[in-house]
Amino acid sequence: MRPEARIQTAGEIFALAFNQNLPADRIITAEIKKRRYIGSSDRREITAMIWKAFRNIAKISFSLKAKNLPLTAENIFTESMYHFADDDFPESVKLECPEWLWDDLKAKSDDLKAMQNEAFTDLRVNITKTNCDIVTNMFANEGIQANQCNFSPVGIRLLKRCNLQACTAYKTGLVEVQDEGSQIISLMIGAKPKDKIVDLCAGGGGKTLAMYDLSYKKADITACDIAYARLKQLQTRAKRAGFTGINTHVLTNDYEPWLSLNAGTFDLVVIDAPCSGTGTWRRAPDAKWRLTKKQTDFYEQTQQEILTRGAKLVKKGGRLVYITCSLREAENEKQFTDFLQKHDAFKPVLNLGNRFKELTGKDFAGYEGEGFLYLSPARLATDGFFFAEAVYS
Repeated sequence: MRPEARIQTAGEIFALAFNQNLPADRIITAEIKKRRYIGSSDRREITAMIWKAFRNIAKISFSLKAKNLPLTAENIFTESMYHFADDDFPESVKLECPEWLWDDLKAKSDDLKAMQNEAFTDLRVNITKTNCDIVTNMFANEGIQANQCNFSPVGIRLLKRCNLQACTAYKTGLVEVQDEGSQIISLMIGAKPKDKIVDLCAGGGGKTLAMYDLSYKKADITACDIAYARLKQLQTRAKRAGFTGINTHVLTNDYEPWLSLNAGTFDLVVIDAPCSGTGTWRRAPDAKWRLTKKQTDFYEQTQQEILTRGAKLVKKGGRLVYITCSLREAENEKQFTDFLQKHDAFKPVLNLGNRFKELTGKDFAGYEGEGFLYLSPARLATDGFFFAEAVYS
């Protein structure tokens, strides 16, 4: 394709993605697939232009307003072709933070800055089937360079984008796409053989699959979610990995009967709570502009409810783990602290940074508090994650 044709195509797809209240990656993938004339090198150039526009929307909007130009998709994309001098913008604009979230997130400015960069492609190696060295060599034989992740002992990082679905290691279920931060959280959970575990908000199942593999396929895991489609995705991924021992259960919005039936029966209750996703803006820069105050209020209320319900499932001496991929204290430290105040039988697990070092062989470089730690995008080059743990005594 000629350069001008690439720009025109990128602008058209950006407009479609910008004008719909849906995840941009889905629309971009679908639109590029429709245009069969787009070759692989053209695809890379076109997607790079689209994501550059999404990654700079705050700065572009600021510039357009200064020029008295409307915030249309066409104007935003055209403006994205220019270089941005950061000195010309307020701090929140430099860091691409929605103005209404700035007070919440300005203490995490280093993380906001780190999330301006594109996310890496990280893979978790299924240790019950292979190891990192074998998989790295398999990728090398296919002309794809991969290195061991910085912290996760079960992770590798691809140095360039590739058609992963065509790779032998992926097709044969030796690896699973999972950000290194999510891998670390999965390791921190500490699923053990013979543990009876419920993953109460399993979603697509990334951490569920990791827990099962890290327990050497010997934990009794039930993955729950209110969305059948997400659990169906988990089942598909489990089948590819050859994992046959994960149970799934679709929850109704009011799952009190199921709670009563299973009260006090689990060694480990994992709550990977619905959240704002502000720790994942590296890989979904469009998501920040679809997030609303009404949604964050909803997430906070939902998190409280799920923690209260999840606590009922923990047996005496069992553990409750609370996780978000949010940077917001209102969804993280505040939720966990409020939970402990209302449930005095649960005691926070201390010195989680020591567990991190035992698992990774490296000192913890994030932030740690009483019963929780936070994986910082700036300090670990991962997505932002909050991890908290308490024991029912």
